[in-house]
Amino acid sequence: MRYSCNKIFDYNPIPMRTFIFIIFAIAGLNHSALAQTLIEQLPGPSLQAIQSQSGWAQMPIDTNLALALGYFSKDTAYVSNLVSTYRSLNGGQTWGRINSPNGDELCFFDAENGYMAGYGSHTAYHTSDGGQNWVAVEDSNQASTILLAVTKDTAFIIGDDISRTTDAGKTWRLRRPPYDRIYAVSFLNSRLGVVVGAVQPGPVDYTKKGAACLTTKDGGDTWEPQFTGAGDDLFGVAFVNPDMIVAVGGIGYISRSRDGGITWDSIPSPLLTKTQGLLAVSYKGGRIIAVGTPGLIMTSTDAGSTWEQENSGTTTWLSSVWMVDSVTALVTGHYGMILKTTNGGAAWVQLAPPSIESLIITAQQLPETPMIELRYSLPQLQDVTIEVYDLLGKRISTLCEHKLEPAGAHQITVDATRYPVGVYLFRITTERYAGVGKIVLVK
Repeated sequence: MRYSCNKIFDYNPIPMRTFIFIIFAIAGLNHSALAQTLIEQLPGPSLQAIQSQSGWAQMPIDTNLALALGYFSKDTAYVSNLVSTYRSLNGGQTWGRINSPNGDELCFFDAENGYMAGYGSHTAYHTSDGGQNWVAVEDSNQASTILLAVTKDTAFIIGDDISRTTDAGKTWRLRRPPYDRIYAVSFLNSRLGVVVGAVQPGPVDYTKKGAACLTTKDGGDTWEPQFTGAGDDLFGVAFVNPDMIVAVGGIGYISRSRDGGITWDSIPSPLLTKTQGLLAVSYKGGRIIAVGTPGLIMTSTDAGSTWEQENSGTTTWLSSVWMVDSVTALVTGHYGMILKTTNGGAAWVQLAPPSIESLIITAQQLPETPMIELRYSLPQLQDVTIEVYDLLGKRISTLCEHKLEPAGAHQITVDATRYPVGVYLFRITTERYAGVGKIVLVK
């Protein structure tokens, strides 16, 4: 068994589902040149249906949100975004919303055992019944950027620290890594693991820089810093075997180790340019699939030595990939994009997005005041929860929780004097509906 989790990139640890909104405040963030180029090319949602190789598929219901892939088998799949968590029991053909706590990262080990963690809440959750019930455990104030389930009882949360549980979330043990800004993690088994991330000074010679890399041979008890030499950030990583590891980024080559992560080589790829980025990678049964932007899908059948570019049928950012076997894989990305292949990546079918209906929310600051006005409309009587998030995905406040509101137009005014100047997201959720509105608070 191989387990991988790849993180959409940025120099600041930002949950993947909120990354789409960073373009509104790009001047205030510190990005690499590659990240800046990719953000400037971020595509907008189409007003027409998207044509896939199998015909026409319906548009995503909320074009502002990206989907993160938390698990995929031939029958069961889990995806999530900033608003909700969804499950499919028929290989991704249809989706239903499941009950889940507030969390930004989701990862299942199998169809029943999974974990959720919140970037802003510092709380981890565990389920053993497919998400019907969740048990919360305080995680020593650890905020998450990556979540990986290695067994049904063992999971890792990686943010400022590397946290590990071996008892299904009851207790957590923290390790402070010598690197920050870790973007991806992979475990071959319960003992062999690797993480990669942003370019930083080398572990021995601090005058030399390369993408961060840590390896473990004891299941995460200890981590050894390694030097990749990669000249730009690595956003995805996957084990091929105990010695072979493939890591992907976006600077025209792919990094590969043949000795378990101790030394690394760069494999030039004519398919990659400096305006393209690979954000995730997965391996199963002799085949590697890597995905990125814009709509980029690449496959390799010789452990990464050579690659072919596949026709994804889209230019949308693709940021997660999960392989079941050498021919079956699911890919998710921005604007609710879900792609599936059953022939090793030669052809991709765009699946219908999760079946929760969208709310239209408008948010505006009242002139010359710190007051924010929210407007939305409910088609029927609903229990409404309204929350405020910042651009890092941290929940700032809860304006109301499970408040029963009638059908029709609604308007509320929020006193934002306690909010610093910046960009905020207002999330409204009900049992059937969800939506996110954005406001730039200027004061």
